[in-house]
Amino acid sequence: MKDKTTLSDDDVQELILLGQMIHDSLTCDVNGDKFPCRTDRLSAVEMMKRYLAIHNVKQLDPALFDADNYLTRIKSFKDMIRKT
Repeated sequence: MKDKTTLSDDDVQELILLGQMIHDSLTCDVNGDKFPCRTDRLSAVEMMKRYLAIHNVKQLDPALFDADNYLTRIKSFKDMIRKT
């Protein structure tokens, strides 16, 4: 297994492409309800798995998915945006 402490040029290029594709999938509004369709959401999840694999992430910290923690981070982010 190759060392993943440093990304190769190929890794960086793949991350750039994946990032754009993930963004495009999650901003698709084909149904007109301001929410991506199921196909696009699941496609984005598969691309996110690859994105994490490039960084050698095998397991995520469950605290990232704690609802209270998540809502606090979102509120902080929105507050930060409002200040700019």
